[in-house]
Amino acid sequence: MTMREWMILLFGAALLLCACDDGEQTTYYDTGVVFDFDAAAGTDADGVVPDGEGTMPEAESAIDSDMIDTAVSDADTADIPDDDAILSDEVVPEFEAPVDVDAAVADDAPPVTDDAAPDIDVTAGCPADMAEIGNICVDRYEASRGDATATEQGSDGAQAYSVPGVLPWMVNPMNTAALATFKAACAAAGKRLCSVGEWTAACEGPEQRVYHFGNTYDRETCNNVDVFCDDHCAANGIDPCSTAANCGYTYNCFHVVPTGSFPNCTAGDGLFDVNGNVWEAVDNGMGGFVIKGGAFNCAGASDRLKCTFAAGWTELYAGFRCCKERGTP
Repeated sequence: MTMREWMILLFGAALLLCACDDGEQTTYYDTGVVFDFDAAAGTDADGVVPDGEGTMPEAESAIDSDMIDTAVSDADTADIPDDDAILSDEVVPEFEAPVDVDAAVADDAPPVTDDAAPDIDVTAGCPADMAEIGNICVDRYEASRGDATATEQGSDGAQAYSVPGVLPWMVNPMNTAALATFKAACAAAGKRLCSVGEWTAACEGPEQRVYHFGNTYDRETCNNVDVFCDDHCAANGIDPCSTAANCGYTYNCFHVVPTGSFPNCTAGDGLFDVNGNVWEAVDNGMGGFVIKGGAFNCAGASDRLKCTFAAGWTELYAGFRCCKERGTP
């Protein structure tokens, strides 16, 4: 290759690099959620600043969305009981019994329809009960029933609400009947059940976080099986107190909490409890569901609360949250 050809090649490569840095829209992990990243300001269009970073993550470090952890390794869970064993008749979490899925479907709940896509104005914001995440709106809180309180999850299954201070809507087990209920409840609110891609993008953000709240696990940040161990010990005069992984099983002190009870369980983007409290069922786009986010009673919380983790079982406490495009009615 001649010197002139080398110069042309290098000049062309420089032009490509400049084009990528100037106002590029990047869709992460084929989630369908687009973050408009301003490299100069170090923020996306929503003003989210990556922790310790002011530039885009390198392409080679991106996580493949198809490589979802579906189980904790045998070595990590050798001494961890199954969720079914944990939630035996002798160990009952401190909240009302799960609602029967079939009974929870209101007779007049509106069906999910395939209406034509509405006009979209992505420059518009989101409703007050939702947060702007890239080009979509996501419910700030885990979905709750219209008559939910801080101590009861209620029984009104007509519509999903996104409000703080009430018990989240949850079912056990998670199945296709519950999926239909969740979809109808979101539709009644003028929204839809979040998809796998939308949930993952909201959890990881443009900076590809390990957890919604950051890259380092902290048992005190979100509601998980170990968060109340020290409180239990202090209240019962237990000394020394174990706060090791799965200590909640030792003291039987795990339980669900009202939405938004953990103010630090967020990425500062307006979403709360994406990790922990109750699992969240999301639409897989093929008539089924994936279960994400971890929950209050799950062993191995440091693994199961990760954005990439998906539960491979359905005997669990599953809730949901709703999404919609920005700028839609």
